[in-house]
Amino acid sequence: MNNWMKNIPDEFLISEINLVGTHDSATQFISFRHLSRCQNKNIFDQLTMGIRFLDIRLKFDGEKLKLSHSFLTCKKTRNKKEDLLFQDVFNACCLFLKENPTETILMSIKREAGKNEESTFDFFYKNYITYFN
Repeated sequence: MNNWMKNIPDEFLISEINLVGTHDSATQFISFRHLSRCQNKNIFDQLTMGIRFLDIRLKFDGEKLKLSHSFLTCKKTRNKKEDLLFQDVFNACCLFLKENPTETILMSIKREAGKNEESTFDFFYKNYITYFN
């Protein structure tokens, strides 16, 4: 399922394709998992399984964009010591696309908590949008 989009003709618009997505995509390792975990796979595994739409929710602490679900911070591993950062999601997506160049990933990015919206957007734009320019 990691390269199913290669069979879609180039003439198709992205709006003509039904994409499989996940809700709160980064919640594999999160506190109160019985109430707040929406996914049991990491981002790379979800992409490998055929997911092409990611629901990414961010909390900006003034220095880093962390993945969150409401007021809870998503973690990298089961031991819940290290926060999952947007950089980790970005790296997983870049690796997946490098290995599967026929694929496309759509991402909904929302500020869930943390610093104000303007500083979150400024940080995101400076560190990620300009990456492609």
